[in-house]
Amino acid sequence: VGLGTAAWFGTGPAESYPDTHDAAYVGRFRADLAGLDVRYSRPQETGHRAQLRELVVGDGTTDLLVVRTHATPDGHRPGFTLTPWTPQQLDRAPHPYELPTPERTYLFLDDAVHGIGSRACGMDVLPEHALWPGARTFEVELSLP
Repeated sequence: VGLGTAAWFGTGPAESYPDTHDAAYVGRFRADLAGLDVRYSRPQETGHRAQLRELVVGDGTTDLLVVRTHATPDGHRPGFTLTPWTPQQLDRAPHPYELPTPERTYLFLDDAVHGIGSRACGMDVLPEHALWPGARTFEVELSLP
């Protein structure tokens, strides 16, 4: 898996989505890969942290990648998800124990995400927190420490 730790300046400490962001605050946080994930009864995309300013990803002893974002004119910043599974692997596993053994670490940078709720294990997302197609841009810098 290699990349297994994250230190970030953004929302946290837990995941934050458009309809759950009131439970998060902007600060500096640190977690290992397992601590970024939420184990739902049905595997699904999880662990998004919004309003990212800086992310440092490492292997537990060495920092290996630095991600910095720039705010849009209205102050918006993208968020990140660091996970050992692809969306396709999550979609194929009906239960957490059926997820494949992690072989890689995936970093997703998202300018916007859908709110919680997909009818996978509960109600659908409220309309005001749904993500609809549209043009978006954001700036990100990737560098070595």
